[in-house]
Amino acid sequence: MKNIKLAIPLIALIIVYLLGSWFYPYSWASVNKSYSYDQDNVSGKEFLEKYKSAKGYLEKQDRNKVSIAVQDFYYTIDGSFIIDLGKQSITKQELTALKLALEQNRKSFTKLFADRDIDMTEESKHSLLIVIDTIENAEDLLGDIQYRSFDRGNLRRALRNTLVSLAFASELTDDFYHSYAKTK
Repeated sequence: MKNIKLAIPLIALIIVYLLGSWFYPYSWASVNKSYSYDQDNVSGKEFLEKYKSAKGYLEKQDRNKVSIAVQDFYYTIDGSFIIDLGKQSITKQELTALKLALEQNRKSFTKLFADRDIDMTEESKHSLLIVIDTIENAEDLLGDIQYRSFDRGNLRRALRNTLVSLAFASELTDDFYHSYAKTK
């Protein structure tokens, strides 16, 4: 009888822990710290077509500071969850690595903006500022996911918003590079 009285609270505590880990996958209580995300294949395929076209255009251009910074950003996108369609598991470490890579990309683009040796039109400068702002927005979204305890529904929404922000940043980067390349 004494063993049963001791086992019931222990079992209840384990159940509460497991439910908490499931409802809050990135919380301190979660062991795995990963979330299974199912990306929308329709918008994902459309993005991937545009993205491959942008990368193809970049590869045909001359190598310079701007093309290297844009290529680094594309490498960041290649390594992120935005490229994989369908269901995938996203760990907290992957989000941290993506956030750090985006910070580096933003700093590289900011250096381009400040570099006096790079000749950019006002249109290109304006496009670059929008790219920098959009990347910073994606960083903020990733920071929110890392440091706030989202339940599964809010986490899905936050990941979707991050994905949309990264796709938008990629399209804006392509627009920036096209406007820059036109003047060369």
